[in-house]
Amino acid sequence: MNINNKKMFSIVMLTYNNHDTFKRCITTMTPLILDERVEEVIILDNGSHEISLQKLLKSTELNYNKIRVIYSSENLGIAKGRKYLYDLCKGEYILSFDSDVVIVNAPLLIDNFLKAIKLDKMYLVGGGGGNHIFWPTIFRTDINNLPAPEKNDEVLLVDEIAGWFHGFRSSILVKNGGPIYMDEQFSPFWGEDSDFCYQIKTLGGKCCILGQGSLGHAWSSCDKKETYANIEEQWKKMVDKWYPKFGKTYMIDFDEKFYIENYPYVKDI
Repeated sequence: MNINNKKMFSIVMLTYNNHDTFKRCITTMTPLILDERVEEVIILDNGSHEISLQKLLKSTELNYNKIRVIYSSENLGIAKGRKYLYDLCKGEYILSFDSDVVIVNAPLLIDNFLKAIKLDKMYLVGGGGGNHIFWPTIFRTDINNLPAPEKNDEVLLVDEIAGWFHGFRSSILVKNGGPIYMDEQFSPFWGEDSDFCYQIKTLGGKCCILGQGSLGHAWSSCDKKETYANIEEQWKKMVDKWYPKFGKTYMIDFDEKFYIENYPYVKDI
């Protein structure tokens, strides 16, 4: 319980033609929405044409006085959509969810997030992610996704956090005088979460994922042919943006001792 009744959190979410997954998500999110520390919940519908979803969004907004739904006439994509939402947030902390997330334990999620974000140089907290085993190389094939810690009060440091849940201080955003921004070039989707984490890592900041037990995620858009084509296109943008910053020496001449000590699970270095 927050004895000072301080509103700390802005929650944001994108929707797009996903009535069933959104209904499941918002139902499990009710305890989180009702938490006194949550100031606002802003949902951006990204140009949906699904009538059932639009009806559900309207009824959801009527049922929760903290919820505001914004209807876009076009699909802005994830990066542009999230930036739009982040720019509206008033809370000290922003919790950004995909609409296929399930909240398992809302009080635990908030408590563990607050503990994690206060760790030294911690910029970003998430629910899933992994490491680039030859960081700072940026090739997609070098990503090693890692399981969340089994104990819910533990965190795992990672290079990159998947975008289905991002929690961070609003003060890190450029619009608030910070150094981090959501790069709109990664549209319609994929790469925007990686780029967000790359910015943090190059500043010496940290990213971590929470232990199991507070939230879950069911992938709902990664099994389509057009998805794979988009992934390749977005990762080309990643390479074009970040390769010149890292330089060829990072890609070829690496410190073998460093990688053995810090990434002992990497074989045959």
